[in-house]
Amino acid sequence: MTVDTVQLDALEAGDDVATDLITAKHYQQVKLVDGTVGAITPIESGGGVEAGALRVTVASDSTGVLSVDDNGGSLTIDGTVTANLSATDNAVLDTIDTALDAINAKLVAGTVIGEVEIGAASTAAGDLAKAEDAAHTSGDVGVMALAVRNDDLAALAGTDGDYAPLQVDAMGALYTNDSSVTVGFSTFATLANGVAYTSSVIDLGIYSQVSTSVLSDVDGTITIEFVRDVSAADVLRTLTIPYTGGSGFQMFAAPAFTPYVRYTFTCDEVGQADFWFDTVLLKQALSGQILGMDAFISSSMVAPLTRSSIVAKDPSGAYVNARSNKFGAVEVETEQHTVFDDMDALTQNGGTWAAIDSDTTGVALSTKHVQGTGSIEFDKVDGAANSGIGGIEKTLTAVDLGDVKSHDVVSSTVYVSSVTDISDGTSYYFIRLGTDSSNYNEWRIDGASLTAGVWQPISMEVGTASFDGQTGNGCDFSAITYVAAGLLFDGVADTLANIYIDEIAYNTNQRVAAAIGLEVSSTVSSANINVQKVGGSAVTKGSGNVGNGTQRVTLATDDANTAAMVVDLAAIEVTQNTIIANQVAKATGGHSFDMLAMAAEDNDKVIKASAGTVYWISAQSIDATPVYLKLFNAASITPGTTAADLQFLIPTQGTANGAGLVVNFGDHGIEFGTGICALVSTDIALDGNTAVSANEVVVTLGFE
Repeated sequence: MTVDTVQLDALEAGDDVATDLITAKHYQQVKLVDGTVGAITPIESGGGVEAGALRVTVASDSTGVLSVDDNGGSLTIDGTVTANLSATDNAVLDTIDTALDAINAKLVAGTVIGEVEIGAASTAAGDLAKAEDAAHTSGDVGVMALAVRNDDLAALAGTDGDYAPLQVDAMGALYTNDSSVTVGFSTFATLANGVAYTSSVIDLGIYSQVSTSVLSDVDGTITIEFVRDVSAADVLRTLTIPYTGGSGFQMFAAPAFTPYVRYTFTCDEVGQADFWFDTVLLKQALSGQILGMDAFISSSMVAPLTRSSIVAKDPSGAYVNARSNKFGAVEVETEQHTVFDDMDALTQNGGTWAAIDSDTTGVALSTKHVQGTGSIEFDKVDGAANSGIGGIEKTLTAVDLGDVKSHDVVSSTVYVSSVTDISDGTSYYFIRLGTDSSNYNEWRIDGASLTAGVWQPISMEVGTASFDGQTGNGCDFSAITYVAAGLLFDGVADTLANIYIDEIAYNTNQRVAAAIGLEVSSTVSSANINVQKVGGSAVTKGSGNVGNGTQRVTLATDDANTAAMVVDLAAIEVTQNTIIANQVAKATGGHSFDMLAMAAEDNDKVIKASAGTVYWISAQSIDATPVYLKLFNAASITPGTTAADLQFLIPTQGTANGAGLVVNFGDHGIEFGTGICALVSTDIALDGNTAVSANEVVVTLGFE
């Protein structure tokens, strides 16, 4: 498009061209429009955001100075801006720039800035950055992670979601909260007499058990309050536990009975110097309740039903489970057994067995024994000592018997081949315990109570020690270092070979001794029980002839059992109406029966030609006169000559139907030691045999 040219001389009247006189020259004022060809959009002035605002591009290679005024707004500049500052401002910036250059240099070089090096990892002292697996060096410095000490763990100020420091207890141990255990409280600050430490009220909401540990060098009292709410206004249960000072760490646990709990320890003595008291909360309970072996037990405590095994230490030092028998009863040792010497060797336990004096010889180990593998054998001889003692002695490694009771026993086993020279009432078997051969206690048992040719266990209560047998200072049961055993004979010249002694021991079990008024109710099942003396007299054996030791028995006349006495038929005395007999046990099996149908020409009957027992008789007669049943203790009889041992009247007929007799001798019956014969006669004489009429009398007997 071609630009039109306007001629000023053609202006209409009143039209002027504005000019600006500058230095005697007129400069025409021109209105700028869009320079695009054909465009008539005026170029506007103003804020620069109008549609007609003129856009200006500053050349990137311009060396001129551009002054920009944002008029209080904001100015966005793309690219690099160079600011020309005043001299003062430039000096400040130069100082900052120098400092930053120095810091940067040190960061790159890894040198120390003040006390801490920031930069490359190093193992040098003072380095903050440490290489993995670098060794610790005393004096290393770093940035300390601080934590807050809180003896009773509790929430810090702030709210959920706030930053908070770590917390430690008084020992510097970091409080942690894993999935199962939380510290309820922990304290070790000592207390004065009568002063109490009381924990905060602990929330048990998510826990099932509380476990408490306490240590104190003085006495105290633990109080546990199980409460309903955090204010502890409603105490549902209180448990008071005494603590004995110096008893070491005591640990106990209890279920979380209530929503909250509070603990108190009250010091009951002055001078507490050592104290620890804490409780942890368990999500998973260890058990229903845990207490120390000697801990206080309250009736308010609960106990779970459990199964357990009893574990004990055996003589070898190993721990083993206790056993039960087939009835489920725990097998226990009825006595606590301390062996001074098992006599399985001549030399052991600190000494060697030797003769007490020259009246004893031949001390040797024998394989004959009751316990273990051997015994000690020796002989009593007529030696120069003239002590009358055949015995042995030895020293021991000190044995402490602890708390000895008078009913405890000293025991051994002895064998003697003869009792001839130890039965006069002055002899005895003895055991000695003490410090040495000049200081001991002696226990004695009458030599007459011994039996020749058998092993005999000897038990003597501690409280029966011989008064006369105590020598010197007697026995110190806390340190026994001497033991002896043997026999005092009737005479000093008496001799006896082959005396054996096996295991000498002490037993803590209680024994029952015979005494006046003592009732013995236990059953003796041993077949080798011998009564040596009764009332101070030796018991006689054999034929039972009257003598000093013969036992007397009196039968009570009103004793119902005397009717059941068994009779020796050899001692039977028979009169017309009386039998005196010793009954013996009846034969086994059922009764036999025999029926007598008497004939005039033969009215006797052999029922049994050997010993037997008659239990009952049934007899009937149709004879017009009384008849008599005669019984004989005989294998056979001669009618008219042999006298009857028993006779019974069978009544007269009375009526045409006859009359009868029934006799029952009970469960024991009547014993006939030789045989059983019967006869029926009209003659009352014991040897009478006047015949009855044929087929008029029937007799039936039950016998064995």
